[in-house]
Amino acid sequence: MLVVPVNAVLGVERSEARAARNAARAGEVEFPVRARATAARHKRRFVRHRLATATPNDDVLAVVAHELRNPLTPIRMVATLLEDAGTDPAMLQHLRDIIERQVAHMTRLVDDLLDASRIANGKLRLERRAVDLADILAATADGFHCSTQARRLRLELRLPRGAASIDGDPVRLAQVFGNLVDNACKFTPEGGEVVVSLAMRANEAVVTVSDSGIGMTADEIDEVFEPYAQAQRSAGLSRGGLGIGLSLVRDFVEAHGGTVRASSPGRGLGSRFVVTLPVASNAAPMHAEAA
Repeated sequence: MLVVPVNAVLGVERSEARAARNAARAGEVEFPVRARATAARHKRRFVRHRLATATPNDDVLAVVAHELRNPLTPIRMVATLLEDAGTDPAMLQHLRDIIERQVAHMTRLVDDLLDASRIANGKLRLERRAVDLADILAATADGFHCSTQARRLRLELRLPRGAASIDGDPVRLAQVFGNLVDNACKFTPEGGEVVVSLAMRANEAVVTVSDSGIGMTADEIDEVFEPYAQAQRSAGLSRGGLGIGLSLVRDFVEAHGGTVRASSPGRGLGSRFVVTLPVASNAAPMHAEAA
């Protein structure tokens, strides 16, 4: 099968998007929001089709192999240290925490790969019911307790009083916010801050994940939700991740009838991701076969 590099698939689309954005900023053309959204949907369908029919190129395969192997090194180290740990409760707890963090990381990577494949092949289904968004966010934050402590990151959760119920798939929503918090922690240096906040409005819930991390350029914001964008940048190896987590965030949010947008004042000034979800379902169900 012909190998189609992802950056080649996306290259023309990205340059056209940048040109349109720059022209709009200069006042040369008008770029209506609805037209932009329609163009973005067509672009994503095209990209998913190419990803579904093309063989992953060497860059993507290298990143996948690298990221799946990374957690094995500390797990192997812990297996060796357990022989000398004896019955020291503090040491045993420390070693258990290491294993827990690495297994959770590897599970997230594998789940993202499986979901990317299911979406590309139309085999993902949302299981909707009434869920408490505050509970999902609290559980998400709790899941990052060990990793944020290890990196001396401050993770703050700001929840409103009262009900925060929406119609959604609790598993997929947990993935959405888990991926956003994971991304924020990944790109925030030691000693930084990640804030997750929820605001309930008349017909929608708004979740904001902001950080004091490395920030993004305008071009990086344009590409941040594209699948494998990080894998194509090679330097992404040092940050970890497959480059599909934020793509899944967008797919899952849009399947719920919501929107997600990214912003950043610039390099070194942090990033902000805002997810808006309808309180009541207004999205067509994601057609799927049993996965």
